[in-house]
Amino acid sequence: MVNSSYTISENMLKETFFCDFSHKSIQSRAEELRKGKNDHAELAKAVFDYVRDEIIFGFDQYQVKASDTLQKGYGMCSNKALLMVSFLRHFQIPSRLAYINTIFEIH
Repeated sequence: MVNSSYTISENMLKETFFCDFSHKSIQSRAEELRKGKNDHAELAKAVFDYVRDEIIFGFDQYQVKASDTLQKGYGMCSNKALLMVSFLRHFQIPSRLAYINTIFEIH
């Protein structure tokens, strides 16, 4: 069920230092992903699939520009998520990062 009181913030569409979706490499790849897509749902799925399948998981610095992650072809989970947000914002699809803490106990 969708929360009807949820509002989309302008911040979910803004470019930032790390979410650099106006970088030519982000724009170029985004336009390749757009081909044949008719709506935001198809674009979002294409972005998700691309980042999941083509950007391999690898440890890196905690904060890396999205364009740098794209250029390297790898990144840790937060950097892959930032790349996905950058693509989505390029397409004017409101998006943001959400972080959670995980605690592991080894017995």
